Amino acid sequence: MHIQLLANMKTKILNMKKIINLKLTLFILFTISICFSLQAQDHWRKVFPTVSGDITDVYFWDEFHGIIIGDGKRIGITYDGGATWERIRVGDTYTSFSPKAIDFINDTIGICVSVYNVYKTMDGGNTWSMIPFSGGNDCLFLNDQEGIAISNNISRTIDQGLNWSTANINGGNPATAFYGVNFINTLDGYAVGEIGQIAKTIDGGQNWDVIAFNPGANLNSVWMLNTDTTFAVGNNGIIVKTIDANNWTTITSGIGNNLNNISFFNDSLAIIIGDTGTILRTIDGGNSWTSIISGTNAKLNKIHIVSNLVAFIVGSNSTLLKTIDGGVTWSSLLPFSPSIFESCITTENNNMFAAGTEGSIMRSEDTGLNWQMLNSGTSNHLYSIHFPNDSVGYAVGEQGTILKTTDRGDNWINQISNTPYNLLSVYFIDQVNGYAVGGNYGDFLMGSPDTSVFLKTIDGGTTWIPQINIFNGIYRGVQFANPQFGYIVGGGDIFGTDIILRTTDGGNNWIDESSGSPSLYSIEILDTNNIMIGGSGVILKTTNSGSTWTQSTLLSGYSSPVLDVKSFSVDTGYCVFLGHALSTNDGWVTRTP
Repeated sequence: MHIQLLANMKTKILNMKKIINLKLTLFILFTISICFSLQAQDHWRKVFPTVSGDITDVYFWDEFHGIIIGDGKRIGITYDGGATWERIRVGDTYTSFSPKAIDFINDTIGICVSVYNVYKTMDGGNTWSMIPFSGGNDCLFLNDQEGIAISNNISRTIDQGLNWSTANINGGNPATAFYGVNFINTLDGYAVGEIGQIAKTIDGGQNWDVIAFNPGANLNSVWMLNTDTTFAVGNNGIIVKTIDANNWTTITSGIGNNLNNISFFNDSLAIIIGDTGTILRTIDGGNSWTSIISGTNAKLNKIHIVSNLVAFIVGSNSTLLKTIDGGVTWSSLLPFSPSIFESCITTENNNMFAAGTEGSIMRSEDTGLNWQMLNSGTSNHLYSIHFPNDSVGYAVGEQGTILKTTDRGDNWINQISNTPYNLLSVYFIDQVNGYAVGGNYGDFLMGSPDTSVFLKTIDGGTTWIPQINIFNGIYRGVQFANPQFGYIVGGGDIFGTDIILRTTDGGNNWIDESSGSPSLYSIEILDTNNIMIGGSGVILKTTNSGSTWTQSTLLSGYSSPVLDVKSFSVDTGYCVFLGHALSTNDGWVTRTP
């Protein structure tokens, strides 16, 4: 699923009933840098990796920023070269996902083909929309508009994956499946598959000719080294090669294991991976292959080359391997974890609380050095946690979950939210007056709109009064400066339009201040005049209660979500962006990693 001429571009918790030591540098970085005040209610989404099971594909934009897909509804994103992973949950409307392959046009737009459908992202894999088209086994983009997906048929898109048409295949068996596809440019490509079938195109995938070649086994992957030289690998250790785009010969691999994927670092150096941990390496352009120790017996599914030295391999049993020396040696990374923490807060006595996957709530009494797992009483995913004082706290999550504690988290009581929608943010002005917001994404292509929800309580959560809105977007963050003045921010799914709502009467009425920016994710209110909002790669800032907004781009060319923003003053503060805590001393005119 790689085009040479294009840029290479989250075991449950193991019975944590006692205090556990989480001395992971990244986690300490986030808790120290971001959980620094009573009001620091956060929305960063990565501490530990999260994808488990069979990992079917991997894609990296650079050596640090990558994505993996796996069994069920598992997607993981990393911003630190695979050391830690953020869990991306595919929306509630998807009854099945089962992803097979993934490819991207740039750092925001990409597609994923599954057993049943095609999915598209417009924000770097953070959210996905289902496209009602038959799934596939592999996919790739030829340029910024055209792409190919393969299954029993070969399909083609010319509008970034929104619409697909079936290509014309001349010859071969119509019932024969294709498993691998590769292009050397926007015109010339190969697809390989069942019973050794090889198909070739010279017009960007509109028409294909099946080549009469049968090596005696399925072919699973193909790689074009140039317009004449192409390699394909398959079951029973088969490697085949052509040097004239017509005639194919078999190369001895020396093994009998199934070979599942092939990829070249450069014209001389390449890697083949397969079943039972098989890794083969060549340094002479594929004429001879040497077996490399992988350290695993897992089935290895896909390899992604990042640079002349760096590559990643994914496979069964949560296998994730990385090389930094061109494939000579491989280290094992953990693409799964006991818990992912979505939200963190530091209370007035410097107690820290974090909440996340499967109802996980943890507490630290020593500024993040040691952590104790608390019993939340729920297995629902928790997205946000907030403590108006050191003892009283609230956590919210999926399917309208609201939890309350009055004893520093030792015990949690489930409250009735009167909504089935996911709650993504909670904020309390004091012990009794609070707000929670969220919603569920709809399915644009099926005519189902996004639904947002706003809840308010004036009795400490004994009763919650919901307000429902149906339009293109959900609420992701809420915060108040005082009992009357507050903001809600959020955004849409497919189109990524922003939501900025302001109230001056305690949430009874809201003024729309949407700025036309992409989706918004986090908010920090210093006072009724000065507000900062984290968006898609930007910080929005107002100094006049939202009458006007200025925008600061954090890193040119990157539109990843700013998952949290916190400020000490108008000029100084922090934000979480691309897996790092950035700081500013000039009101986000400039920033420092």
